[in-house]
Amino acid sequence: MNLKHLILPTVALGAAAGLLIPAKTDAYALLGGSLNTTQRDFRIFDNFTDPTANDNVTPDANLPGYTGCELAIWKACTEWGSQLHGGTGNGDAHQPGGLGSGGANFDAVMQGNATAVGGTNSNTHSELSGSDGGVLAFCESPISDGWRIRYYSTWTWNDGPGTSVGTNEDIQGIATHEYGHALGLDHSGVFGSTMWPSVTGSGVAQRSIGPDDIAGVQAIYGVTAAEKPRIIGISSAGGFLTIHGVNFDRVDINDVWFTPNTPGGSDVPVQVNGLPSEGISLTLAIPAGAGSGDVFVKIPTSNQGSTLSNGWPIDLGNLPDPPGSAYCFGDGSLPTPCPCSLPDTVPSPSGGPDSGCANSFDLDGAKLSAVGGLSPDSLKLIAVIGGNSAAYALLLKGNGSDANGVANGDGVRCVDGQLIRFGAHNAGTNGAPLGAWTYPNSAQTTSVSAATLQPPGETAYYQLFYRNNAVGFCNPATTNMSNGYQVAWP
Repeated sequence: MNLKHLILPTVALGAAAGLLIPAKTDAYALLGGSLNTTQRDFRIFDNFTDPTANDNVTPDANLPGYTGCELAIWKACTEWGSQLHGGTGNGDAHQPGGLGSGGANFDAVMQGNATAVGGTNSNTHSELSGSDGGVLAFCESPISDGWRIRYYSTWTWNDGPGTSVGTNEDIQGIATHEYGHALGLDHSGVFGSTMWPSVTGSGVAQRSIGPDDIAGVQAIYGVTAAEKPRIIGISSAGGFLTIHGVNFDRVDINDVWFTPNTPGGSDVPVQVNGLPSEGISLTLAIPAGAGSGDVFVKIPTSNQGSTLSNGWPIDLGNLPDPPGSAYCFGDGSLPTPCPCSLPDTVPSPSGGPDSGCANSFDLDGAKLSAVGGLSPDSLKLIAVIGGNSAAYALLLKGNGSDANGVANGDGVRCVDGQLIRFGAHNAGTNGAPLGAWTYPNSAQTTSVSAATLQPPGETAYYQLFYRNNAVGFCNPATTNMSNGYQVAWP
């Protein structure tokens, strides 16, 4: 068996480190440092001498602007991110689960190409001439002030993107391991984890971090915080970029970070500062120095981890148009969840789907559930509409249902057959100032009693139809739907 080694971080190039042996533990181990928000950046100095290190010239729409070793290393660093990159994690055939598996308060900021190898805290990847026995690569620290990753030139490096690299060494897999050291992880005692200290084969298996690696990065940076800003899509119109998401700052203190459009870069990204938001969207003119890569949103908070959003891919040569009226996300898919599946016939507050289609102000949309029992006039259907997204709402009843649903405004109509509309209810304050509301807003409810819902002896299907203000995640059709709810009346 041909084992190749990955050595522990050193203080400087040439410092004695020795070959690794597995830690005397059956789990992850920590080096005792972490990267603060000013050290989330990384760059690549492309001095790789092997043709196979840069023979992938096929662009990837999920990681735009780069090919070759830059693309491979970008994917490696992205794998440690807080959530699936671009919402889907697409971009690597070896990872059906998707890129972005860390689930921690950490996201790496792609800053393109460097113009030199840099020092031991320059946050760069580069090749190093020579060899050191069976060592493939190493990471130099101190971690808190930055790092540098070197790949020995004695090995033949391959940029993929396929999973078969022959007898070459996989840049992406080895970079994923070494970047784990930059984050503050020591070697793991769990065989098969990315942070295991040696590689059998090419290193492709190291591309995808495993449960022990995930537990380690979460131990350092914490599990992704609920208040961490989150990007869910981007769109453009009239020369302006709009970033859609949640947890943006409601005062003019949002910063947007971009990958630069020229080599160089530093720990200070190209950025636009002091942007206003209602909490779920930001609109700005793209700065002159910005290039294709990733875009981030930074908010003010005392928690270093939850101040920076996930990265979202942006191709400045092919910006997406505003989404259409049948969905609320930039990739063109229906929002999730947007269910037509029906709950149990015995009503309960927790029965059935949790929410309907995302509306302009709330990813959870409107929730239809029930309280009470099936005796006359004791059951009540309760509609909770998240955010100040509705002015008026009415309840629909049908004697049938459509499991697939029919597009209706920004939602999906699940009720079918003979339809009856109940009277409209004021479900919100029409025209209320946006700044007067918090996210998510306190529940706004409307209820209809059993006596008016349905004569006994039939199964009926219910759904809320409501007005959706023309702001927020998408370009709304001004109406939306809740989930469906089924009642079998005795």
